[in-house]
Amino acid sequence: MGSILAPSALLGVVGVKPTIGLVSRTGVVPMALSMDTVGPMARDVVDAAHLLNVLATPDPEDVATSTRPAPVDYIKALVPDLRGIRIGIVRESSAGEASSAVFERAIDDLRKLGAILVDGVTLPDVSESWFAEHLEVMFTEFKAQLPQYLAARRPRATVRTLADVIEVSKRDGVAAAA
Repeated sequence: MGSILAPSALLGVVGVKPTIGLVSRTGVVPMALSMDTVGPMARDVVDAAHLLNVLATPDPEDVATSTRPAPVDYIKALVPDLRGIRIGIVRESSAGEASSAVFERAIDDLRKLGAILVDGVTLPDVSESWFAEHLEVMFTEFKAQLPQYLAARRPRATVRTLADVIEVSKRDGVAAAA
């Protein structure tokens, strides 16, 4: 969520967080392979669909892509007629005036396309324990998977462990800037 959906929302672009295995993660620094996925950010849904058509391919280096279903043409899957499709509307109380105006225009567009809008949907509270559990998984996997990633990508590199990465960050002042 932190590398696709949140930045997309802040920038006002379309972000697609694909199901794990749809897009290869080869070459991506792993945070937690059980959760990592790579997806496009684009100016609109059509551009995102074009990008997914290119990105969604099996990769022999990423075992997760071997379980993906048959390819989909995401451009052909775009349906301008939303009749009968229910869409929940979650309102953000902290949205500014300009954002709210854009949001309301989008809701009008969905309505014009025939969507059944369910306004006032509230998302369940996510407890601190849920975040703690996910962070625990991420940190545990990151510590185990980073050395494998470094060995595979840079076999002659001197940075081979998380401790090495931390040391270089401290020495070069990267940690201080973060």
